[in-house]
Amino acid sequence: MDYGWPVRLGYAKPVVEEDKYTMYNFDPSKYVNPIWSSGMNTTAPTGVTFYNASRYPDFANDLFFLTLNDISLHRAKLTQPYYDSISKFYTYQLDISSIPTDIEVGHDGEIYVSALNNKIYRIIFEPFNYSNDRKVAHLSLSIPDKIRDSTKDIMLVAKLTDNNGEPLFYKPVNFVVNGHVIATVRTDDKGDAKVKIDPEMLHDINVIRAIFLGDGEYQNSYYTKTVINTSKYSNVATLESLIDKDKIAKVSIVNVNSDSIEYGKEITFIVTLIDGKGNILDEDYTFIIRKEDGNILFLDKGNMGSNIHRYSFKQDDIGKVSIVIKDRNGNEAKTTFNVIPEFSIQLAYIVFAIGLSIVFTIRKYRLLTPRFL
Repeated sequence: MDYGWPVRLGYAKPVVEEDKYTMYNFDPSKYVNPIWSSGMNTTAPTGVTFYNASRYPDFANDLFFLTLNDISLHRAKLTQPYYDSISKFYTYQLDISSIPTDIEVGHDGEIYVSALNNKIYRIIFEPFNYSNDRKVAHLSLSIPDKIRDSTKDIMLVAKLTDNNGEPLFYKPVNFVVNGHVIATVRTDDKGDAKVKIDPEMLHDINVIRAIFLGDGEYQNSYYTKTVINTSKYSNVATLESLIDKDKIAKVSIVNVNSDSIEYGKEITFIVTLIDGKGNILDEDYTFIIRKEDGNILFLDKGNMGSNIHRYSFKQDDIGKVSIVIKDRNGNEAKTTFNVIPEFSIQLAYIVFAIGLSIVFTIRKYRLLTPRFL
């Protein structure tokens, strides 16, 4: 297949004009997105191998590769059964003074790396000291909540800082879209890691995460955001309810144009808990849909990483229905709306249109009728 270079770089849109595709032998019909990208940074892979031994059971079938520009070893855990995407991605800094060139799995199950200095190194995987002595790391992700323009790339920007707000340099950050690691980028001297993605690769609703897996010095950290591709929806209604003085439950309902929902269609709800400053809260909650008489129609658990809920309203659900969000302390917020037949919505539009027509007719009649003093 054609992975695009140099016309397409990673997941971004083409950087070459369409009339020059033939110059680079680029055939869009044969193009496929890569399963992983180094983002906006250039990565130069050298040796590659799969782990097929039993010395490290956690490494079974993982893909290992070396990079010469940052002298690192990378490990990709591929999803089964087709191994066509990456679920986890690890980066290890090699403590050698030369460029790594080849990697092999020995008969003893150990991993060996050769380098340009004509030496061979055995890689020792020392577990991190997961004690409370590790420093706190904070990760944030800058990305719009809604995608409105499918013609432009979306820039994902993650910032990694310590507990004092100081940037953490050259730490690998994984960008995860809908459960798959699409890119791993080291932070720059400002603590930023950036990657561009084409909106066409996104679904209607997307869970996008930035993850720092931590190391021997800093704790792990992550940030999650739900992004709605509005080009695939007619409308998105957002409701907000106060849980307590410092916490708000925000519920986005897709393909809804009013405070009424017609039964017979699957409705998607996206829940986000935010504090008074607009920060997303990483905590568990309970999502409940219940009738006015207290009868529960739907109940689901959620958190920052799993905040999409779907329910199809039935004919028996017609009437007033409430969305209830309960936090882990038992506090709750409630929003009420109506479930109505599809005909009722159409009838409401017809009545509105007739009323509007009457108003314009009356106004026109008054303008045309002569007045006498």
